[in-house]
Amino acid sequence: MRSGHEFERQEEKHAQDLDRAKEKMLQAQLQYDKAKTEKEALELNSLKLSRDLEKAQAELKELRDLRGMEDVRGAKEKAESERILRELEDLHDR
Repeated sequence: MRSGHEFERQEEKHAQDLDRAKEKMLQAQLQYDKAKTEKEALELNSLKLSRDLEKAQAELKELRDLRGMEDVRGAKEKAESERILRELEDLHDR
């Protein structure tokens, strides 16, 4: 009778160990899914920033072309445009 009881205790212990392992696996899967979602969000944000940078660079080129044609813009405006471009590039690099 004792070996039957001992067998049941071992079976219960193994069942508990299995439940703990399943819980750990579930937690690991949840962490993986969360990290994957965050990574995808960061990639989308990076693409958006790249698009914004390209747009700003195109606008800067247009402004430089206009300046070449009109040559009216002052040094202050040129410095401001370049500062904005540098800020966008720094933001993109982060």
